[in-house]
Amino acid sequence: MSPCKLLPFCVALALTGCSLAPDYQRPAMPVPQQFSLSQNGLVNAADNYQNVGWRTFFVDNQVKTLISEALVNNRDLRMATLKVQEARAQYRLTDADRYPQLNGEGSGSWSGNLKGNTATTREFSTGLNASFDLDFFGRLKNMSEAERQNYLATEEASARCIFCWFLMSRKVISISS
Repeated sequence: MSPCKLLPFCVALALTGCSLAPDYQRPAMPVPQQFSLSQNGLVNAADNYQNVGWRTFFVDNQVKTLISEALVNNRDLRMATLKVQEARAQYRLTDADRYPQLNGEGSGSWSGNLKGNTATTREFSTGLNASFDLDFFGRLKNMSEAERQNYLATEEASARCIFCWFLMSRKVISISS
């Protein structure tokens, strides 16, 4: 085989190791080693406030009823939850493209004449299809990682939405009491 015919194969083989996306290095964040919600330098008495549910935190049944109704009828919270589910589904779909796919199908038909003077015909068919996309330039991996980051960002935004609603309700309760 002549060198001119081998050149495209060699170029294709060399390009399979190329990735167009650089490796992402997460920058160091300037965060303190310890974090407290103390005000004026005083230590909070409730050190395990995360572990207390709102139903045990609030003792007034009327407040519990109002919070329950607000959670059920909160469209922002419902939309945030649905967006998280949508982002998770989109990530799973995109990530599934990285793996081999196997599709199968089957069909059958039966035909005959109503008068009964011709033979009936029966036809059956099956098919199997397997496919796999080679990720030469890391496109599928990068798309999957982008969808994963989108899913995590959506989940974080939902958590922030819930936290904002919590802060607003806490402020309303402190004003009303």
